[in-house]
Amino acid sequence: MYESKGILQMEQIAHLLYQESGLLGLSGESGNTRDLLMSNTPGAHLALDVFTLRIAGEIGRMISTLNGLDVLVFTGGIGENQAEIRSRICAKLSWLGIELDSKLNDQTPISHQIVSSKESKVKTLVIPTKEEDIIAKQLINILHDRK
Repeated sequence: MYESKGILQMEQIAHLLYQESGLLGLSGESGNTRDLLMSNTPGAHLALDVFTLRIAGEIGRMISTLNGLDVLVFTGGIGENQAEIRSRICAKLSWLGIELDSKLNDQTPISHQIVSSKESKVKTLVIPTKEEDIIAKQLINILHDRK
């Protein structure tokens, strides 16, 4: 961690913001959620609590803006691959009637897109991003447009 001894230069501020803040700044050990999930330190617990609370809060704000929620979808690296993070976020959203099926949620890799229980009031899904497919399709479109 950087110890300040007065006025910081722009490069130092940028380094602090982009390299030493967020999960690393809160935990004092890592900016990677996988590492933090394996740690038993108070800093790791704090960082994960803040992380999942912020995500649940943003979901709550979106629900308010959209006047409701039909389906909650997890995607991307953390959303697709970290069942514990999904579980913690959904626990913070339980007031919506979100309930995960722990057996489906804990499958690795996810072989079943639906991870909510049958009793859940909100269907919860995990959908792989397939980023390579999207990039390939965009490249094909660009090449096609050049003809």
